[in-house]
Amino acid sequence: MPSEGECSCCKTKCDVSRLVDCSVCNKTFKNTCAGLTINDLKTLSKNGISYTCPACLVIGAEINELRSVIIELRNEIAELKQSISPQNKPMIINSDLSINNILNEVYERQKRQCNLLLFNVPETNGINNQEKNEADAQMVKNILKHVSSNIPLAVELKHFRLGKFVTGAKPRPLEVILPDSQHVFKYLKNSQKLKTGTYKQINLAPDRTPM
Repeated sequence: MPSEGECSCCKTKCDVSRLVDCSVCNKTFKNTCAGLTINDLKTLSKNGISYTCPACLVIGAEINELRSVIIELRNEIAELKQSISPQNKPMIINSDLSINNILNEVYERQKRQCNLLLFNVPETNGINNQEKNEADAQMVKNILKHVSSNIPLAVELKHFRLGKFVTGAKPRPLEVILPDSQHVFKYLKNSQKLKTGTYKQINLAPDRTPM
């Protein structure tokens, strides 16, 4: 059995006694990244209590809530089908569409778990889109490194501005796609570091963009 393991969040290696596995996504986390003390880990192990990471807790709560809504809708549709008259059949079709919309929303929310929004990031006056994208990419890396320098970043992070550019208007939000939801959680957790210094006008937020 290996004596060391790697944390999925900070990518550092440490003794297995300081690691805990998420019971949902099966990722491994160092106790400090999981917000647990060594005594907490011992208590979990001693009592056979499973650990769930913050990202999975959020996703699980949203899915459970939406699952309850879907069940309620299906029950209502079943009741309607028993008493519906021929001229009101379009109502059934609309109800079925509502369920599809909810399922699509679940899928979209899961995708957005890896997205981080940056507000008030200045837009460069580059002469072309390539220059602007390169400037944004460098700015994103600088900001994220300032927030948490111990989180490894991908060589290239996908990013793009939301909305249409308008001369003289406030900077458009920057959407950054991170490797996983744990990165988003860590940056949001440390975002208070932006309240002072060079980037004090910058705000971070999870992606709650409507469909």
